[in-house]
Amino acid sequence: MSVRRVTGQPDLVQRFVECLPFDEAVRIKAVARPFRTAARRALTRGRWRPLRFLDERGEGAARASISDTPPHPLSGTFSCDEINLLHEAWAIAPGEVLLIMLGWEPALTPGQIESTYIASVFLRFLEPGIRYQQDIDHLRKALADDFLGNRGPRLPVSFLERSDGGFERIVAALEYCNSKLINVPVRHISRQRMVALLVEWCGRAHYDEYPERFSSDYYHILSSPRWLGRQLAHWADPVHAAKFVISGHFLSYMDAEILGGRMTTGWLAGPAALNFDRHLRAWAQSSEGQLALAFTPSGPGAPPLNHDPDDDY
Repeated sequence: MSVRRVTGQPDLVQRFVECLPFDEAVRIKAVARPFRTAARRALTRGRWRPLRFLDERGEGAARASISDTPPHPLSGTFSCDEINLLHEAWAIAPGEVLLIMLGWEPALTPGQIESTYIASVFLRFLEPGIRYQQDIDHLRKALADDFLGNRGPRLPVSFLERSDGGFERIVAALEYCNSKLINVPVRHISRQRMVALLVEWCGRAHYDEYPERFSSDYYHILSSPRWLGRQLAHWADPVHAAKFVISGHFLSYMDAEILGGRMTTGWLAGPAALNFDRHLRAWAQSSEGQLALAFTPSGPGAPPLNHDPDDDY
């Protein structure tokens, strides 16, 4: 079939465009007219309409909602049809949703709330494991007790890692994000924000008020076999999984050899665990790794310079 004949069939060209990643579907509008028309249809009426809506309206709504107590980035801003559109975006392309959120404007001045926290609150209302969670009242009570006890948020809530809790779906979506950033240096800010989004969603996102304090316990707990260890075992490439871990602050709190063995506990594929562990240790021993780990970590989960470990308990 000739190119001219293919491009002369708008529905066929649109189906081709809808098979592209969202960012490529947006860029293809600058190509020849048949693709420009097909991309416009895919973004306004086709498969990518929910993603386009999130891309255009999500960040503004999320930022506006943070000042409310409790925050309500969906019900306070969008109609029922628009909320359904946002949930459809998460249902059809969760990895693309996270990539859009990771592109939100980062904090530029001290004291400004980081966009990974804002995105995590928005995700709290998108992820159906939280949206329909039957024991949400129990969650709110536990978090309120923690907050009122002046300890700050300490632990990820246990039901988040259940099959209906959303953690599995979010880590699977992060595999896609990680693959899109795989050629970016492992400690680049864009990759650190990817891990920070997960950490924020497991903790501060579920408070009705923004907690200033943040415990470094999150990284210890998320690195356990029942949390990230179990989910990273499903990733297609164990080296990609290791790079994801390196991008966070996990190695700032735990030796690479201990961390690798801890996270791969229970992995059925021996070679995968070996490759994961080997890459983790090789990076930690490299000049890049030693330089990165020589500095006090910063960002979600990292203790301030005057941090007292006893404050976490």
